[in-house]
Amino acid sequence: ETDLDQVKSLTICLNSLHKLKHLEDHEIQNYILYIDEISSFCEFVNNDLLDGVMKQTICTLTRFLKLAKKVIVSDALINDATFELLKNRTNIIMLTNTFKKYEHVNAIHLKSESEFLTHLIDNCANDRPFLFGCDSCKIITQFYQQCKSLHQDKEDKFILITADTDYRVKDATVEFKNKFVFFSPTSSTTRL
Repeated sequence: ETDLDQVKSLTICLNSLHKLKHLEDHEIQNYILYIDEISSFCEFVNNDLLDGVMKQTICTLTRFLKLAKKVIVSDALINDATFELLKNRTNIIMLTNTFKKYEHVNAIHLKSESEFLTHLIDNCANDRPFLFGCDSCKIITQFYQQCKSLHQDKEDKFILITADTDYRVKDATVEFKNKFVFFSPTSSTTRL
């Protein structure tokens, strides 16, 4: 169990949400609830991990949706189920991301991790900078170490950003210019 009085933020899976059922209403009002991939989230009823905790999870979720200071949701497409989930919220603001994806940029389809690693090594050898993002800290670190070990003469061009490296980006346009950047998203939160 985590002492919630000492925690500023939480990252929590739906099947662990029931662990917060003891929070008082006034405590929930201090939270900002963020749910990514909200359309998929709304389909949680077929989740085997919720067996035995479904009722507690739904009750806790409902309390958070009604009482949280703010509720923020995101997805590529927002569907009717999302609006139904948020029906008890007032002052709903909907923002559309107008960022346009790159056009006329060549893409390469690689079918295996080893093929991808070979491509990264080739980019390093030919001084073609990149930013490689991966949701696995272990894999990104392995790829970083393998590429760097093969190109020790370019050691200053390699940047590894994970929870373990504690690298803080100030200006990516400057810091990442002509670099081989290996990035695994981190969360400075407590997991339940």
